[in-house]
Amino acid sequence: MLPSEDQEKMHPHQWTAQSLLNIAPALMQVFQDQWAYLQDINAENMLQICHSPQHISIANGLFVIEFDEEVLIRLNKPNKELSFEKISQFILQHILFFTGHQVAQHPTTVKTNVQLLRQTLIEQIFEWVDAENRIEQFLYTISQQDAHAIDHLLMQQNYYDQAYLTKFVEIGQTIPLEVELNLKHLCLANSVQGEQLISVQALIPHYEKFCFSAQWFMPKAIYDLVRCFYPEQFHLVDLLNKKTDFSLLMQHAQEKPHMLPFAKLMHRGYWQYQNLLDKKQFLDAKSVYWDESLLARRPVFYQTKTVNWLFKQSFELNLWISQSIQSPNLRVAITALSLVDCSYVHPHVILMTLKYFHNIAARLLLADCHALAIQQHWFLQAENTQYRLNGHTEHLEQKMVISSSMLYIEEWLALLHILSQKNPKIIKQSYLKLSRAMQAYMIFLHQTVQNIPSELYEFIEPSAQQHDDFFKTLKQYQISVSDFRQHFKHYIPHQNRSMSIFDSYVADYLLEHFSQQKVLNKNMTWQGLFQHAYEWHQQLEFDVALSHLKYKVNIEEWERLSPEAVIYFEEWYFEELHQLQRVIQESVDYKHCLAHVYAERMSVYEYVAFHVYAEQNPEQCLTLGCLYQNGQLQFDQLKYPSNRAADEACLNKVYAFIAEFNLTLRKKAADARIFA
Repeated sequence: MLPSEDQEKMHPHQWTAQSLLNIAPALMQVFQDQWAYLQDINAENMLQICHSPQHISIANGLFVIEFDEEVLIRLNKPNKELSFEKISQFILQHILFFTGHQVAQHPTTVKTNVQLLRQTLIEQIFEWVDAENRIEQFLYTISQQDAHAIDHLLMQQNYYDQAYLTKFVEIGQTIPLEVELNLKHLCLANSVQGEQLISVQALIPHYEKFCFSAQWFMPKAIYDLVRCFYPEQFHLVDLLNKKTDFSLLMQHAQEKPHMLPFAKLMHRGYWQYQNLLDKKQFLDAKSVYWDESLLARRPVFYQTKTVNWLFKQSFELNLWISQSIQSPNLRVAITALSLVDCSYVHPHVILMTLKYFHNIAARLLLADCHALAIQQHWFLQAENTQYRLNGHTEHLEQKMVISSSMLYIEEWLALLHILSQKNPKIIKQSYLKLSRAMQAYMIFLHQTVQNIPSELYEFIEPSAQQHDDFFKTLKQYQISVSDFRQHFKHYIPHQNRSMSIFDSYVADYLLEHFSQQKVLNKNMTWQGLFQHAYEWHQQLEFDVALSHLKYKVNIEEWERLSPEAVIYFEEWYFEELHQLQRVIQESVDYKHCLAHVYAERMSVYEYVAFHVYAEQNPEQCLTLGCLYQNGQLQFDQLKYPSNRAADEACLNKVYAFIAEFNLTLRKKAADARIFA
């Protein structure tokens, strides 16, 4: 046995394992044979990425997985005589590799996987040294001295409560399976070495990094194929399962990597064709390459200019486009963007522009097409032999009836293409306003990202800001999360609030703007559109509130309590709100519930509200609310815009004002009694 002082320093199981080996040299040899494989393995070399050639090394080179464009994936065992079934199965089937921006795995999941990886390796090596058979052979030939010593140790440590090994030697009593399993477990290398053997805590960060490292250990063509088929995550076994498919597409991945994502939308039987990703496939309405179940509408695009634009974009951008290409909104947005210069714009900015207009582009185009169709008599032109506008009666028996509903967007796109054959300018004319709006957003976002490092461009989308790499990159450039996010907000100063530039705030306004057929100037900026959107939202909120409250408050104005319209008190101004529309405007401007909650009570003199600001700072406005009881004001609340609480200095000023105001009210009441 080990000295008692060692027992105090070790985990009981580890101390027992080491004591067992000291009793039986045969068991010590079982451990030593395991240790020969494990002694040079640590957290740093357990999972290694190598670049020339590209491969991953497991357990300091005991097991290697190679990647190349010819064989795709190859399992390499330096020692051909050993079985790697356990460890290879774990690496191939259980380690999850991420290809998209994913939130880091849950710490519990990571720790569990690391523990399983470590244990799998140890058990694999346990097999290599034939440990189970050797331990069983030791038990069958155990000496009485060893049996007695081991029984004493394991009974003392509460592994069992009878001298099973001694009874086996003396009277041939069968050793219980549980006892045999305990002995085998104690001979495992991790039982003997404890946590210091490939430390789980030390291995966790290496494992997490490994899960996000596929782009570094795979050739680019293979990694691009993986991202096409597994845009978020994959296991290495997926490469084996897709080996034939990837082989068919490998040449396209090498020659036209940026267009590769679209191959997944095509029939597998055509993947080996040389012209699979040619431009004509995107323009040909009769192309048989496309899988109808994945892409029902053809041609993919009507305009050669649009396809040319698509072929200039990055793999990452086209990957996202290929996943959403079924949507007419996206195809319309791409067509609109292809009409403006995007050559200087980063792919992530283009991506965010497409995403912003992804749900509204077709509706915006439809509004303009409908107006132009009526203005220019599209449905009466000789080239149009297929469609007529709902409500018109020409050629009833020959033409399909369509309306300005989104249900007919595909028909409108087809009609636009038909008319453009004779009049190419009609495309630019129809897309003009949409292109200008998208260009304004793209330029605005392009200018915004100039203030941040280019390595952070891929994280401008809020959903990408949970990724570990986001926080690491921010730390590298010493930028706080809040400072980074401030770049992507619109600010409304006097309301003390902001909103994301990715919010649909302006998009909602554009739908109304286009439906009203208003002009969109060529030099209109996104900031200008935001200002128009702000005014539109304000008016909309006012109209909705007025429509709701006019049924509750049956008067437009009530007599004010204040002796003057605006009271000047100790360098502060107090304006009593005593008109329904003025109360609503206060609520709309400063984003609180005054109108909806208190307007009715104000009209019957149960509540009094004031618009308040300091003479030195007229932009910093507050709203004061008071109960009106027994002819006196009683303070209720004082709020900055968006219900932000007022500071103590403002509260003290208001308390003094209320006291002074109540004196005026009492004097007024006394005068009224005298003259009565």
